[in-house]
Amino acid sequence: MDVQKAINERRAYRSLEPVEITEKLVKDLAKNAQLAPSCFNNQPTRFVFVYDPASLKELHAALSPGNAWAQAASLIVVVFSKREDDCLIRDREYFQFDTGLATAFLILRATELGLVAHPIAGFSPKKTKEILGIPEEYKVITLVNVGKHSETISPVLSDEQVEAEKKRPKRIPLNKFVYLNSFKKKNKEAHEMKKTIFMTIFLLLTFATGQNAISHCQIPCGIYNDQMRFSMIEENILTIEKSMKQIVELSKKPDKNFNQIVRWTLNKENHADEIAHIVSYYFLAQRVKPVDSKDAPAQKEYLAKISLLHEVIVYAMKAKQTTDLAHVEKLRSLLQKFHKLYLGKEATKHSH
Repeated sequence: MDVQKAINERRAYRSLEPVEITEKLVKDLAKNAQLAPSCFNNQPTRFVFVYDPASLKELHAALSPGNAWAQAASLIVVVFSKREDDCLIRDREYFQFDTGLATAFLILRATELGLVAHPIAGFSPKKTKEILGIPEEYKVITLVNVGKHSETISPVLSDEQVEAEKKRPKRIPLNKFVYLNSFKKKNKEAHEMKKTIFMTIFLLLTFATGQNAISHCQIPCGIYNDQMRFSMIEENILTIEKSMKQIVELSKKPDKNFNQIVRWTLNKENHADEIAHIVSYYFLAQRVKPVDSKDAPAQKEYLAKISLLHEVIVYAMKAKQTTDLAHVEKLRSLLQKFHKLYLGKEATKHSH
């Protein structure tokens, strides 16, 4: 098997069958990992190959509940290292990078031998060190679970894990992480593309509906739709609320799905940013006009509007920083107050 084939065939299967583990196999995997490059050839990686049944059973206590499937592994390779064993160049610490390279070599060799070698993050480093007698100064980076792929799906897998057994999880497209010659240039091109797409949609909607579109442009085009803006802010608040609840709920589960937690967190932050954008670039920049300072009533109303909009931006920021639902209710309250002051009537409340 060549390297390309090993890369293509490598899969992090969780349904495993027993396989005989011998010292010859252990040495084979170790020798291939030994050939991995490292900074100044420091070779900081350390492995404990656990395959004795009694030792394996003891190590199972360090697995998280979501990795119960790993109890079927015939071999667990405990991978660890410490920062002092590798290059320390100003703020760059190379030990985990180099350990990852060696682990990748081991995994590809296991794949070439027809084995599954599945590295996991769901375990207790503290318990692992206690069970195996690994000194405190070392960092346990991963556990690589080795076995034979079973066509029978493991009964302990979650629905999401079962789907991953059937089909390789989707990879992000190359254009999302590959940059040619300049990172900045790629981002600029993406920004220009987004602007082009937005303007196309904007024009299509304008001509197709015959209705006033909402001005983003900050030129005196006279195209505004205040009520739609209020609705957009309310929808963003509703999305932030749902995101907070999802983050809290997912974080309570013993088998935490960190991928989903991160996605909901990013979703929450994006919608909070959108609120700040609408308030800043639409209301503050274009709709709330400065008034004659000698006109006391008008000046008072103007300052009240500015104050409310500033508070909205502040609480949108707070919503990004926490999962406190009190910030959501504060945003709703501020939006209602500004709506009444700006349009002279209460906003229609959305169900939530």
